Amino acid sequence: MLKKFKEKIEKISGECFIVPNKKEALAKISSFLQQGNVVWLNQDFLKKEEEKQLALTYPNLSFSVELKNASQAYVGINEADYAILETGTIVEIANPPQKVLCSTLPNIHIVLLSPSVLLYSLTDFILMHNWSQGYVSFITGPSKTADIEGILTLGVHGPEKLIVICVEDWIK
Repeated sequence: MLKKFKEKIEKISGECFIVPNKKEALAKISSFLQQGNVVWLNQDFLKKEEEKQLALTYPNLSFSVELKNASQAYVGINEADYAILETGTIVEIANPPQKVLCSTLPNIHIVLLSPSVLLYSLTDFILMHNWSQGYVSFITGPSKTADIEGILTLGVHGPEKLIVICVEDWIK
């Protein structure tokens, strides 16, 4: 299923990497941690000790996501709540609300994905979701817009780059 999801993401101008474990995911992320200010809303992926070590190694990395630092960040990192296989869509439940800051304000949005949250269809998500949880966003590729002549531009109303890192051994 992950290979199919990767194909869908790449069809919609996103990038997708399938890695076996957290160590490989962090190796993939490390090059982005050197590109400017980074905000990372860590929920389940890193332990507190790992957060502290990364913050020491990368002084431009913040695990405290607020409007000011998210709006100045080049990269935003968060975790997918769900993903939809048939469309290559990331589902983000804004709980906590700072999650949306990571996915909408920086130029690059990196999403960490556990195979355990991959659903086949939007219908599957709609039927199982608890709709009292608040704001839900569906992210299908990087931000795209076209002018009246149909010229496509990426990143005008959100991140110009979407990168999904699927971590095979991560059960969320």
